[in-house]
Amino acid sequence: MIIACFDWVNYWDIKEVELTRIRRFRENRIAFHCPACNCWHMVSSELNGHGFNGDYEKPTLTPSVMWNGYSPLHKRVVKCHSFVLNGVIQFLTDCTHQFGGRMVELPPVDNIPHLD
Repeated sequence: MIIACFDWVNYWDIKEVELTRIRRFRENRIAFHCPACNCWHMVSSELNGHGFNGDYEKPTLTPSVMWNGYSPLHKRVVKCHSFVLNGVIQFLTDCTHQFGGRMVELPPVDNIPHLD
């Protein structure tokens, strides 16, 4: 279950940890930047939320991440459905954006705009 998509992050709310492909946001949220939607997708890591393997370089989130919402890149509502496995986003074919069916490496957090 996806919790949020946003094109900005309040830097001071992000835990300062050495993270390269994924961010821990507040105490119980994990965020990754989706190159298909050009925004952050955030999931809960609380009980009954998403599992996280603890590897910030090659993260795995379980189960799949599903999001339906407004994409700043497409300027319309899109469906984004993916698996994040070993640092790679596997976009499923039911996505309504051009990345459906493709696999893309998670971008390094330092290369993503909108963090400041």
